[in-house]
Amino acid sequence: MSAEDDLPTQMHLSELLGGSPGDDPAQPAGTLSIRPAGSDLRELRDTLPTLALAGSGAAKPYLEMLGELGQGGAGIVHLARQIPLGRRVAVKSLKRDSEQASDELLREARITGLLEHPNIVPVYTLGQDARGLPLLVMKRVEGRSWRALLQADRGEHQLLSETVLRRHVEILMQVCNAVSFAHSKGIIHRDLKPENVMIGGFGEIYVLDWGIAIAVSTEGHEQLGWTREVDGLAGTPAYMAPEMVDGDLMALGTHTDIYLLGAVLHELICGQRRHRGTGLAAVLASASTSTPYTYGPEQPSELVEICQHAMRRDPAERFPDAATLRDALAGYLQHHSSVELAAEAHLRLKALAVALSEEQARVEQLFAECRFAFQLALKAWPENPEALRGLERALRLMVDFELGRGAYERATHLLEALREPDAELQHRLEALRLRLERDQQSLSRLRQHDFETDLDVSARLRGLVALAMACIFSVVPFMAGALAYAGWLELPGWQILVFPAGGLLVFGGGSWRLRHLFLKNRANRAVVGSVMFAFVSIFLHRLIALRHGAPPHLALGQDIGIMFAIVGTLAICLDRRLGWAAACFLLTGLGVAAWPAGALMVLGVGVGLGLGAVWWVWR
Repeated sequence: MSAEDDLPTQMHLSELLGGSPGDDPAQPAGTLSIRPAGSDLRELRDTLPTLALAGSGAAKPYLEMLGELGQGGAGIVHLARQIPLGRRVAVKSLKRDSEQASDELLREARITGLLEHPNIVPVYTLGQDARGLPLLVMKRVEGRSWRALLQADRGEHQLLSETVLRRHVEILMQVCNAVSFAHSKGIIHRDLKPENVMIGGFGEIYVLDWGIAIAVSTEGHEQLGWTREVDGLAGTPAYMAPEMVDGDLMALGTHTDIYLLGAVLHELICGQRRHRGTGLAAVLASASTSTPYTYGPEQPSELVEICQHAMRRDPAERFPDAATLRDALAGYLQHHSSVELAAEAHLRLKALAVALSEEQARVEQLFAECRFAFQLALKAWPENPEALRGLERALRLMVDFELGRGAYERATHLLEALREPDAELQHRLEALRLRLERDQQSLSRLRQHDFETDLDVSARLRGLVALAMACIFSVVPFMAGALAYAGWLELPGWQILVFPAGGLLVFGGGSWRLRHLFLKNRANRAVVGSVMFAFVSIFLHRLIALRHGAPPHLALGQDIGIMFAIVGTLAICLDRRLGWAAACFLLTGLGVAAWPAGALMVLGVGVGLGLGAVWWVWR
């Protein structure tokens, strides 16, 4: 039992807001557990075997009490020896006979016994002493609470270092494992916090104190009590989820523990509990509203996102289960390693850049000093052989250095300063010149190619021409088609040749007149050529159709097919955005085939939409 058992076992919100005689002035407000009344477990007590203690006069003692490990308000934990197996165990018992405290201990034993998991302390047996009070025999865990470890790691600082924070995130992942297992059994803890986690001496992680845990389903938990039977506020206010304070008991569920895990993560990254205030009422108000917390830049952004996701006020917006939260934490650890490696690589990159810069500057400085010294020596004695050889060697070394880094002008200048020509260096200099010329020619060709294929050149002009053609070649056919459909106009077949012929003359003449703008590069020439080819193809097709007596609507439909083919080819080879225009022409062809009588009207609408799409792409 913990010191938190000094609090009243059942409290209602109205009593809490008015203050509690169990509040500990030495603790921050809202950090002690509120524990509800236990359910009636008299049937379970009647089935408990008596565990005889050594020294009680029993013929076959089962336990030998060796000393006290700790105690709380109603309970006490002893170190004992389990005589049949000869191992040391922890035995949790009651200080005095209390039905409520007895029920709570029995419920904790029953829940912990159901949850056989590596991160939950194993229960060895449950019995009673000679007085009929329950005895809970558990594995003895040597270690310290997570709270104590946090305080030791934090020291005088509020925030944990990155390395230490990662270690505590790994502990939280183990807690998530235990909680996930409990949820799979239909049980929620309701009081998750660092005080209720034990760190063993060999790195074991145990989630303790399942005394206020409840079942969120009735299957297999008839003696545990479930959410419909919960009465009173329970948990630790500094970590509580909003639904724990709001009084809607049926709103409790596995999502409640998800919030508590997020509140623990919040404490890890911020160094303070999620809900704080000058008194218990303020802490509970903070838990009830659960206003989103504003984190600082010093908190890891990925952990902040995980924390905020886990502590959404709406339970439906939280992580769906503890395993998903654990996986998100594992992702943070993996990503953090990658970030650290990248940061280390950037440091190396910076060092490399500095080294290269310093090396070049150092080389330049040493050469200048060396050359100046040799020149001073030659000024005093122009025939000094050592100075002459030294200056020549310095110049050759520097030419080699400049050639190595591709500095043609600098290498040429230094090579000209040599007293005696160096054939090898001259050959390398010429090779460098040729390579630089080839590189320059390649760059010029690439630039010319980029210009020739650049669709942005004259794009606005192409769009305006497409818009003008859309107006002409959609309105006129549509109006003529409407008049013909109404019986007010009868169009002879030869008139269908007017539009492609007129379009060919107008578009061709205009393109030639504006050739300095319209034919600037290959992309524009391809567009102009395609449009001209389309007009010629449609004119010839209509002429052949009239010659063979094909119905006008059939010729019009086949013309649309030609336009679809040409625009589709441009979309594939030049600008895939023209696919929208090709789709319009395809639908127009289908419309002409479906409504022959209104072929001209369909043609007008379809051409307007198709050319309008071209304008939209190139506007």
